[in-house]
Amino acid sequence: METHAVFPIEHIPANTSHFVAPAPAPALADGEAMGIADPHTYQRLAALQRRTAELPQAPDRADLLAVLTCHGDEGAELCCHPQPAAAPGTRWETLATVSLDVAAGTLAVHPGGPCTLRNAAWTTIGRTDATAPVGPAADGRRARP
Repeated sequence: METHAVFPIEHIPANTSHFVAPAPAPALADGEAMGIADPHTYQRLAALQRRTAELPQAPDRADLLAVLTCHGDEGAELCCHPQPAAAPGTRWETLATVSLDVAAGTLAVHPGGPCTLRNAAWTTIGRTDATAPVGPAADGRRARP
């Protein structure tokens, strides 16, 4: 399983497949590939920074899917498809697209990359009672779902 590093870009976290800076705690990155091992990591991070900078202040799911629908011919593979001519072990593929709605307490998943979502449905899991409180209660205790 790959470890992913998350770096905030304004109000949007950006995720790359390798550590792109030394970890705050060196043990955190022990055994993990650093970005230098795969220069495409830096291309993906730059593409995310460019594309998220153009988002509205309150992006919706469609806005975020547009950011992630980016292929190699657009400067970076944020949405990956296996290339038959690539060497074994380097035929990357986006297996799932996941969307979190923290306020609603749900997770939606689609098998495949964001570019395959045009008319596809999401599978949503999470709270079924949208009125149930989530997060800390007014007195600081965790509210029960």
